[in-house]
Amino acid sequence: MSEQQSIRLSKRMAELGLCSRGEADDYIAQGLVLVDGKVVDVLGSRVLPQQQIELIAGGPREQPERVSMLLHKPAGMDETGLLPQLVPAQRAAEDASQLVYMRKHQHRLQWFGAVRGGESGLTVATQDGKLARQLQAGDFEQEWLVNLAMPVSDAVLKALQGGVELDGKQLRAGRVSRQSERQLCVVLKKPAPGMIAAMLAASGLRAVECRCIRIGRVRLGKLPAGQWRYLTALEKF
Repeated sequence: MSEQQSIRLSKRMAELGLCSRGEADDYIAQGLVLVDGKVVDVLGSRVLPQQQIELIAGGPREQPERVSMLLHKPAGMDETGLLPQLVPAQRAAEDASQLVYMRKHQHRLQWFGAVRGGESGLTVATQDGKLARQLQAGDFEQEWLVNLAMPVSDAVLKALQGGVELDGKQLRAGRVSRQSERQLCVVLKKPAPGMIAAMLAASGLRAVECRCIRIGRVRLGKLPAGQWRYLTALEKF
């Protein structure tokens, strides 16, 4: 192929109106571009003007302008480690959204969720301003599973249901129920970071594991720790 006649594949895709050059590189790297019916996944590849170029995933109009992602934060990961997890290699195989990953999906994200420090579970990263405002308002309850180092008595369980004072404010749990001798299910109506830990400390309990399994109507499900997926169009908090 003559270098004088050929053109970079990403540039040619932009000329054809398939997507921007930056988006083209994302499509190419993920093996979603066909040149004369064959997958081309090498960045910097060149093509001739007469060659047929197609997107396996369809045109960019199929992709929403703003996306939201759900991450299963592992215990021990701090906030600085969240964004680096949102890469194709950490995307869950069970992602049913059919969205194509774009590097621009990492831009202008707002993070939500009360999962901190040694806790694990569901966290949300969104580019959607409306959803961000709803999450910021704290209108969505959270459900947690808490594994304890010791059995919990009926008296302690009742005390937990009464809530706890945190940062000068009296916070109440929505529901606290015993799942087993050493496991609690805690539903927080107005979740705040550190609330679970404060409740346990006030009752003399020590958690072995705290995991957020639901925010609003969206569940963690079988999403593996350290992996993420897109929020689908059918899912609502």
